[in-house]
This record gives sequence, C-alpha cells and structure tokens, in this order.
Amino acid sequence: VVDVGALEQGDVTSVVVGQGEGLSVVPRTTATHAQATAAWSAEESQFGEWQMETEELLSSAFESDWSRSGVGSTPAGAAGVKEVFRTYYQPFLRLYHQACVCVEMVGSRTDGLEKLLCTMHLVDHRLLTLDDVGRLWRAARGDAEGQGGGLPREVFLGFMARVSRRRFLDSGPAIEAAEAATMMWLSMQGILAFSQQHRDLLLRFFHRQPCYEAYLLHEQQLRAIFDRNSSEVEGQAVLELATFYALADKGAWYGERFTHKDVTTAFCMGLEFRAQEPASHSLVRPATFLEFIHQLAAVASFASGASRLPRAMHGFLQHFCASVAAAEAAEARAGRPLSVAARRVLDSLVRKLGAVFRFKRGEALAEA
Repeated sequence: VVDVGALEQGDVTSVVVGQGEGLSVVPRTTATHAQATAAWSAEESQFGEWQMETEELLSSAFESDWSRSGVGSTPAGAAGVKEVFRTYYQPFLRLYHQACVCVEMVGSRTDGLEKLLCTMHLVDHRLLTLDDVGRLWRAARGDAEGQGGGLPREVFLGFMARVSRRRFLDSGPAIEAAEAATMMWLSMQGILAFSQQHRDLLLRFFHRQPCYEAYLLHEQQLRAIFDRNSSEVEGQAVLELATFYALADKGAWYGERFTHKDVTTAFCMGLEFRAQEPASHSLVRPATFLEFIHQLAAVASFASGASRLPRAMHGFLQHFCASVAAAEAAEARAGRPLSVAARRVLDSLVRKLGAVFRFKRGEALAEA
C-alpha cells in the first residue's frame, strides 16, 4: 500500500503490481529520472555552437574565394584547375593557416611564403626558385579583388594556383594545367593529411560527454583566465596568438610531446572555420572563448593523444588552471605584469629581430 499523493508527486521509485503469487516490483520512471538518464548530445551543449566544416559551407566559401582571386581569367586557372582546387579545398585551408603563421612569425609576406613552400618541398633551384615566389605573389595580388595588407585567403588561393603551374607545368613535362595542380596537392598530401586527421580526431573525441563534463568542472576558472588575458576587437573579447604563447609559459605546457613550435599549431587547430575570414582578418586571427577551449583541447591531445583525450582532459585543465593561478600570483608579487597590448608589441618585435638574425647571421646566432 502506498500513499497516493506520494505516487503522484514522483516520490515513489517502484510500485508492486499483480495479484496473489504474481506480485512483482516494477521500477517507476519519474520525470526527474528520465531527464537524468537522457542521452547527452554535443549539439545541445555549448559545443553545439561550433561550426563544422560541412560540404555546403566549404563549397560556398570556395566559390567566393575563387571568384575573388581573379585567377580564373589567367593561364594559371585554365580548364580543370578550378575543380582540382575545389577537391583539395579543405587541405588548402590547413595550408592557408600554416602560411598565416609563417608570415606572422617571420614578419614578411615574401619571406614567410618562401619558408612555407620550402617546408612543403616545392622550392628548388631549377623549377621554382625563391625569386619566383615573390613574383608569383605580386601577380596574385594584382589580379585579386582585395589588395590590402596581410594575407587574404582569396589572394593566397590565386598564388597557389600560380605555384602549381610554375612548379609542375612551365618547367616540367608537357602535361595539362589540371594535372599540374593535382601533382602539387599530391606532393603535399602527406604533410597536410596529418594536420587534417589530427584536427578531425580532436573534434571527434573532444565533442564527447566526458570532455564536456571536465570542461564544466573548470568553466569558471577558464572564463576568468580568458577574460584577464583577452582584448576587445570589434566589440568581442578575443585572445591573441602572442597571449596564447604567454599562457603556454604560465600553464607549464612544454615537455617531450609538446614543444614551443607546437603552440601555433594548437592555436590554429582550435580556430573555427569562417567563410568570411579574409574580410576582417589578414593573418592569424584571434580566438573567441569557444575556440580557446578547443585550443586547450588541442594542447592536451598533443600530450596524451586524441583518442585518450576524454580521460586526460580533466587532469590537463586542473594542471593548467593551477599553474596559471600560481604564475599570476607570482607576477602580482613581483610587480605589475605586462598588458595584453604591450605583450603583443614585444612579441612582434622579438619575432622580427629573430627574422633579421636568421637571414643575416644564420640560424646559430638566432638560437643564441
């Protein structure tokens, strides 16, 4: 016998039903219990605001980039080249972010693009020289609609189309322009595929309930860290790459699996794709809070592996928050720390001085 009022209010978790020897205990699912056991969905959480790189979004962005690049009316955009670049547009985005990093770190567009193409093994002393890089970049800028500073994505698209023609068509065997473009992307496939797979794995394993629960445990601390270190751009709080480097020092990230050069990689892996990115940002754009959380996940994935991320996320965030708190407390005791703007200017100056030493005195002096 149960109290009917308690039954209606959901205070009874089981009910005896049946007659005589057929009595059995049946679990009673209350509204609260049903809500607690409902399947977790990333789309309904804060992670649901993340914009995935869908086929429709990529296709729309590619069409915009290609039309604005102006390369379609040049020999570099001959028949078939457009479809090749459409096929490899997602790897192109990874390459574009790497180009932005190179240009920002070196402090010069031409030198940064030279460094990028050397890394991709496209530059040599016969087919595509360093002198060709500057010439092809100037030609791409001249044909594109946007001729401002920085590294607009549509201009970089036209530049890479010209690189494929120069490297694999003009100085190579008698092949079609589309085949030359395909050969260029296939030559870079190993490097770019690793970057793309790492990003795909990051999103796959980070957008799971254990990682989200680990984030919620530290959400207040993470928001406080972001607010203290962010600056305002167009009315939105964002985190600069230079500040992310400073947080890497405070958070004690460096070790055998995560080095200084991985900071920019993690920063770009956590950036959400935006179709209109070139319209407002010319180099590595700053990160929103949602992107900052994904960047921290990228750092954790370097140290633990993407597949182990759900298990490692809580420990990493706990260590990061504690290390930053200790570092900022030490700064406060020592005196007033640098502002975000001052840190950004200082970081830019250090990069430019480093570039001068590398080109004029050699790598050994730069390291010293």
